[in-house]
Amino acid sequence: MANYIDREILCEAYTHLDIETFSTAESRAQLEQQLRSFIQPRAQFIFGQSVDLEISFEDGSLKTKIAILGAVATMISAYPDFKEGVENLTRDATILAQAANLEVVFNTQTNHCDRIRIEKRTGVLGRVNHLLNSAERIRDEAGHERVPTNELDLRRITENLDDLQHWHHEADKLIAKLDGAEAKACVAAGLLEELERFPESLAWHAATRQDNFRARMLIEDIELASALDAVAARYARLLAVTKYHLLRHVNAVATRLS
Repeated sequence: MANYIDREILCEAYTHLDIETFSTAESRAQLEQQLRSFIQPRAQFIFGQSVDLEISFEDGSLKTKIAILGAVATMISAYPDFKEGVENLTRDATILAQAANLEVVFNTQTNHCDRIRIEKRTGVLGRVNHLLNSAERIRDEAGHERVPTNELDLRRITENLDDLQHWHHEADKLIAKLDGAEAKACVAAGLLEELERFPESLAWHAATRQDNFRARMLIEDIELASALDAVAARYARLLAVTKYHLLRHVNAVATRLS
């Protein structure tokens, strides 16, 4: 698991090649210089001049890890919209990681059959982007206005609430790994902004509070009526708790920076 520090990992490129060349310190130093001369200017073009580039090798068949680090809060804040900024930066991080992997393969002249493993990783940007996409899907489901009328509907809503609870834990875990105060504040505030777009209560719940609906449900299916009240209460509670935790992160960082 990557350890996010003040300069967060923006993206990583990893290759595992089944080749015996580049086994000496001298040959690896030459390979590192070739990779650095290609990747560094492209990373600076995409993320700014202040990015750092780390290249490491492991013994045995050639394993190369390239990490690009930078101040994620500064980069995201350059965009007027948090979500748009994260999406654009994640796309650029993916392209850069792919280019870095291709450059390793090219400089080592490794045939396809000798490429054991090649990975592109989008670091903290990819994790935040995943949370934003998940939040949008959960919000859309919460906005459905049709009142659930059967067990299948109820199961779908329950699963969506489970997803919201998982989202809450994943957001907390990610922010906890960010040691940089500005990065914590930026990510927490951006995710909180996304949650503010959620409906305060499940869209269909207002209809179930009407006297004629409740009277009919109490006669026809009291268990379903109770279950609907329970999931509506759970949603409201989950949303409030998740917002509270994100706001607590923002406030804690604001206190540290003041």
